[in-house]
Amino acid sequence: MIVAVCLNPASDVTYGVADLDPHSSHRVLSVQRRAGGKGVNVARVLHQLGIPSMVIGLAPAGGERSIAADLAGDGIDGRFADVAGVLRQSVAVVDPGGATVFNEPGPVVTPAEWADFLELFDLSVIGADVVVLSGSVPRSLGADAYATLVRRAHAAGARTVIDAEGPVLEQALPVGPSVAKPNRDEAAGFLGRPVTGVEDAHEAARRVIAAGAGAAIISLGEQGMVARTGDRGYTVTVPEILSGNPTGAGDALAAVVALGLANNEPWPQLLRNGAAVSAAAVVMPLAGEFDPTTADHLRPQIRIEES
Repeated sequence: MIVAVCLNPASDVTYGVADLDPHSSHRVLSVQRRAGGKGVNVARVLHQLGIPSMVIGLAPAGGERSIAADLAGDGIDGRFADVAGVLRQSVAVVDPGGATVFNEPGPVVTPAEWADFLELFDLSVIGADVVVLSGSVPRSLGADAYATLVRRAHAAGARTVIDAEGPVLEQALPVGPSVAKPNRDEAAGFLGRPVTGVEDAHEAARRVIAAGAGAAIISLGEQGMVARTGDRGYTVTVPEILSGNPTGAGDALAAVVALGLANNEPWPQLLRNGAAVSAAAVVMPLAGEFDPTTADHLRPQIRIEES
């Protein structure tokens, strides 16, 4: 069992346009809406992989259809502690060049609502193999929110994957998450400068591990990714550059990393699968899905260099 945490779920809205031109009007060619947020996307990918999983989080109970009911309609077990307010929207505008994303901040969470979620969390992670903590944290919660959850997950015997940024990630690292998975932009804070290539990414990964993570994966978009586990490093290169909607690629990678941990896969195998599935997510119109045919095509071509 893998538990995906989504503290700030959203109604994902994806607009398809012919070309995104800032400061102008656009005719929207396609519109798609469904329950989303990074943790929800992780659970969707695991569901597509046929892996038992659950997504838990905080969400307003009101509205015509709750986020839990939306997920249940897709066959996904979603359990959410109620909060006041309105479910936020995440709007992705996709054109042939990629995606431009607008993320609303989400509701204010009270101490009582957070206490309700912690009770739900403790019950949900009993017997879990891996807990994935991904995405933003509501503004009213402290930057130590994920640190608290990593600590509680480990106390329950689960390993953890964290995909976060800024102070939320920095405060969680000393607690010792099993894997930290920042992207290039999120890892820049550990260097104090942009991550411009593979060597910068490896140095950022070393610093993430020095801060407390058991292992670090830095995703580099079209350049692939790097990973470090202690004194061993891996550089992963995807042979083809795929066009489409890249917003769910990181979530697909987090899902496969969690699965690899649960199955005790060797790191080269875990990284090969993660690179293939995350690249195959780019060709899908919506985050939280991947194309299995594309993943199968790419998997044997992915290059992994060990150092």
